[in-house]
Amino acid sequence: MKVGMVLGTPYGSLDGFELELEIAREARLDSLWIPDHLWGVFHPALWSEMTYGDAGSSPDAWADPLVLAGLLAGRTELPFGTGVVDATRRRAPDMLRAALTVHHLAPGGFKLGIGSGEAENIVPFGYPFDKPVGALERFLIEARSLLDDGRMPPPLSGTLGLPAAAVGKGPLELWVAAHGPRALRLAGTYGDGWISVFVSPDVYRRQRETVARHAAAAGRPVPPSRCTLIVVLGESRDEVVARLHAEPLAKLIAMLAPAELWNAFGVEKPGAGTAGYRDMLLHDIDPDLLRAVAPQIPVELLEAAGIHLGNAAEVAELLYPYQECGVELLTIANFSGFVGGLPRQAATRDQFVELTQLLADRAPAAVS
Repeated sequence: MKVGMVLGTPYGSLDGFELELEIAREARLDSLWIPDHLWGVFHPALWSEMTYGDAGSSPDAWADPLVLAGLLAGRTELPFGTGVVDATRRRAPDMLRAALTVHHLAPGGFKLGIGSGEAENIVPFGYPFDKPVGALERFLIEARSLLDDGRMPPPLSGTLGLPAAAVGKGPLELWVAAHGPRALRLAGTYGDGWISVFVSPDVYRRQRETVARHAAAAGRPVPPSRCTLIVVLGESRDEVVARLHAEPLAKLIAMLAPAELWNAFGVEKPGAGTAGYRDMLLHDIDPDLLRAVAPQIPVELLEAAGIHLGNAAEVAELLYPYQECGVELLTIANFSGFVGGLPRQAATRDQFVELTQLLADRAPAAVS
């Protein structure tokens, strides 16, 4: 199984970025992926109270992914892409021009990961979010036409001068993030790759079947898949759990999970959003309410939400089932420093490298 890594995109500093590139080389990763956020996943009023606050001045100080991609093109031979930008804030021609520029610059090539977006990166900034999957469909129709036919779909006539293919790297690939029925149809119909995030192996398997069915209906090959999962590494699961209990604000990463899952563990999720990271407006929630609920969050809720805890061997055992159900590329978001800050992130470096090798070296399993 191929293994990639989600880059943290530095909180106002390139120091962490350089460290991640060092780790990527040491771990012999297959690819790197750059997220796109205007707001982060922690409330800024709580940032100074968290040990991870040593990562930067603000949890919202995320670098622009395409500018960062241009920088990355000169610093790594690995293929890399976005994971993911949204289809609301930029139309296809503008986005493709930037992506094609990076694709031609990057020795390993660039993959444009695109999705329907998350409320917190769109609504507070005045962009429309009433039909996010509709915006994604419009983007994909335009992008597919520009990449395949060289022009916008009729009745439009715009063209791009940059070629869709780069020498030795082939055409720019569109990787579509999708979870719901309509988005999964779009991934199969238009995508060169499909991205799934924070799902269980069983959910992934069902989604994969849906994408494959729509790809066949469109006369396209089944797109390869990338599944992104969070890990928090330490000496053992018990040791990581003890650290989470000692720093309960870190458990607010569970805000990424839907309210339904919170309810299953007997805890009421703060805020109006019920779907998890897709409709969450974290900054609108009273920070005192978040402080109060954090100690009540059971660690098992985090694990049910797809956050994998333990040492390299323990986490590898949790991730092997994704290979068995057909994930071609497992992309790891290493959140180990969320409990303990940058010193803890650095201390788990060897564990991360060991984890990636355990996953990469395992013999391929038959897809079930």
